[in-house]
Amino acid sequence: MSGHVRDLWTIRSPNGGRRIHGPRWGKGKRWQAVVIRPDGSRATSTHETRRAADLWVARAQTERQLVAPRVAFDAAADEWVRAQHQMRPQSRDAAQSKIDRMLKPALAGVALGDITRPMLQAVANDLAASYSPASVRVAWSHLRGILTTAHMDGLIDSIPTVGVKLPRASEERIIPLTDEQVRTLLRVMPDRVQSMVLLGATSGLRPGELAGLTWDRITDTSVRVDRQLLAVDAGSPVFGPPKSKAGFRTVGVGPDVIARLVAHRERYGEGPAGLVFVSPRGRPMDRALRQDVWARYRHEIGGQRGQSWHQLRHYHASKLIAAGMSVVAVAARLGHRDVTETLSTYAHLWPGDEASMETVAASIAGILSAR
Repeated sequence: MSGHVRDLWTIRSPNGGRRIHGPRWGKGKRWQAVVIRPDGSRATSTHETRRAADLWVARAQTERQLVAPRVAFDAAADEWVRAQHQMRPQSRDAAQSKIDRMLKPALAGVALGDITRPMLQAVANDLAASYSPASVRVAWSHLRGILTTAHMDGLIDSIPTVGVKLPRASEERIIPLTDEQVRTLLRVMPDRVQSMVLLGATSGLRPGELAGLTWDRITDTSVRVDRQLLAVDAGSPVFGPPKSKAGFRTVGVGPDVIARLVAHRERYGEGPAGLVFVSPRGRPMDRALRQDVWARYRHEIGGQRGQSWHQLRHYHASKLIAAGMSVVAVAARLGHRDVTETLSTYAHLWPGDEASMETVAASIAGILSAR
């Protein structure tokens, strides 16, 4: 980053030699500090003395915030999402959706350099009043990514998210659907979607795994999970691997569920690439389409905003836990990376051991009091 200082009061003499008084002589500040950014654009600042101008150039070359272009938050946010090449397409879409719905209403048009910690605390407080703690924290992770990138690019001199207090995630616990709620969904959902509800409830597959299931992955008693639906391109499904290596699994559901799926195929046929579940128009059930279907019928079960097909996965997990399955077995069935992920989501659903502990305590007391 190069820089120099200009004398605004003088101009070059047409005859050469020393500079002479110019039209701005005695008007305004005399010395203009100029720094040329890497992209060729310029930042300037005028000063009363040559020393002050020289100091500004020296600082600007080390403190990039002084000469950083003023970039609006929404433009920086969109650019950040586009740059997340490590994300799957549906993850990028989800990040963009959260930014558009939760962050832009408060920060669109605000220059990155004008964002302060108190401003972000007010944004966090407003979000906490309308969204779950988990949703706020996901949106905040995107915000930190945007501002960290801006800091690395020299657009801001610090990251103002530091010190902002977010709603505690521990306040929110998964409340699984009841049997009656799932039966209601099976009754009110469109006929061609009911089999998808049934398989979600009996297998615990992730929504993308359900939507990406094809007939060549189905046996007489189980379904094989080795991919999920990521997107739809020109009406054709775009597949990707499961969420993690643990997501590659075979999930037994029994012959009765498979028979329901076979009846579904006899009635509706196969979708593109052999998909089991598609819309009435034959479109793969991508994220937007799934959310639209769920939103239409969630009121039938008293569902809240933000809930989705993932509720069927939670329901299945709750039934496994109620049946006495170990945390290791539940983690394997759901395709979790490890038991930590399972416990962080469902630990509160495992029955407590208070009664057993009291029995043990009484037994110990009996042993110690024996003579």
